[in-house]
Amino acid sequence: MAGQILTVVELTADNVEDVLAVAPSSEQLRHVNPVAWYVARSAYQQVWHPVGLATADGEVVGFAEWAYDDSDGTYNLGGIVIDHRHQGRGLGRAALDALVAHLRGRPVPGDIALTVHADNERARGLYERYGFTATGEVMEGELVMVLGRS
Repeated sequence: MAGQILTVVELTADNVEDVLAVAPSSEQLRHVNPVAWYVARSAYQQVWHPVGLATADGEVVGFAEWAYDDSDGTYNLGGIVIDHRHQGRGLGRAALDALVAHLRGRPVPGDIALTVHADNERARGLYERYGFTATGEVMEGELVMVLGRS
């Protein structure tokens, strides 16, 4: 699956069960919540927009959420998960490609920020290789990283 393209898909009645089935490995649960937690939070804190990440044939293999902070013009990414059955195939990079393209296509341009646990070296390395840079800020115990506007 190297070089695979993923697409951001909005949650619908037709795909919500597939999105909710996305599960990180048990080891990764130290760094992310179960997908159902993010989906439930978005229903109550309506700033977060949960999305699925699907392959060209429509199989949902990942999840993420995003929010726009109009106080500083930044898009925030959170809860990025590739299903444990699909990891190790380059889909983390494909997920970032899809998410960044999705946010860059929004009407209002902005930086893209995310947070990562300092000890999550694999994710931090992926974000750094992608172009995210650490700001030096720590939010709720996690490092803040930003991808500037292109």
